[in-house]
Amino acid sequence: MPENSRFAHLKPLLVIIALILLTLPVIQPFLQGEMPRTDDGTLHVYRAIALDHSLRNDGALYPRYSSGLVYGYGASLFNYFPPTSYYPTVFLHWTGLSFIQAWVWH
Repeated sequence: MPENSRFAHLKPLLVIIALILLTLPVIQPFLQGEMPRTDDGTLHVYRAIALDHSLRNDGALYPRYSSGLVYGYGASLFNYFPPTSYYPTVFLHWTGLSFIQAWVWH
């Protein structure tokens, strides 16, 4: 029996461990419990808040116009930025998380 075959069963385990160690620096900002520093992160949180307002107050399941924007006059934000990616944040917020926590965990 060749000497290499003795450790052949450990090779997949070593690959998995190496992948986990390589991804730790990437996911570390999301494990701090606060919003990571991003250029557009706050805009996404604002859009999730606008979607939540539209779902609760406007009654539209897929809103195009949000009446809570522009000092109460409303704006057609979701014509240009589809709200689909913000639904997980809103649903996590409905379970009791803050918008920031919901955005980090979605």
